[in-house]
Amino acid sequence: MAGTTPLIGAPYPFGSDAVTDLLSVDDYALWAEKYANMRFASTAARDAAIPVPEAGMVAVIGTSAANRYWVWYDGANWVRLSPQVGTVNVVFTAVVFVSVVIVFPVPFAVTPIVTTQVVSASSSCIGATVLLTAVSATQFTARVALTASATVTPALHWTATTAGA
Repeated sequence: MAGTTPLIGAPYPFGSDAVTDLLSVDDYALWAEKYANMRFASTAARDAAIPVPEAGMVAVIGTSAANRYWVWYDGANWVRLSPQVGTVNVVFTAVVFVSVVIVFPVPFAVTPIVTTQVVSASSSCIGATVLLTAVSATQFTARVALTASATVTPALHWTATTAGA
C-alpha cells in the first residue's frame, strides 16, 4: 500500500509493497504536475489546460521577460504575485492637465501600491505632477499636470504591486 509524505502528501510506495501495488510513474507524474511551476503563454492557455484549478497551484504567464508574471490560485481566483508595469502616452493639446484611467492587465486580490513617472519623447523626466485617485484592485485614475500649458505627448510609466509581492 502506498504512503504519503507528511508535508504535502506526495504519494510513494513502501519497500514491502508487492510489485502490483507500487505506484506507477504515471500516477506520481499526474500528482506532481499540480505542484510544478507550470508555464503558459496566456491566461487563456492556462484556463484551457486547467479547467478546474486547485488551491495552491502556481503558474507563470507570458512568453517574454517583458510580459511574464506569476499567478497563484487561492481556491477561488488566480491572483497575480508579481508587479505589473505599463506605459501610457498622455496627450496634452494646449492644456495643463489630463486624466487617464489605467486598467491593470490582471486584477490584484487587494488594492496595490502604484508608482508613476512622466517621461518625455526623448526619455528624460519632465516637470509634471501625478495625482492618483480611485485606485482599486482593477484600475486607477492618473491626473497628470504639467507646470505650464503645452502641446506634448509624454509617456506615463507606472508600476503596481502589493505588499509582499
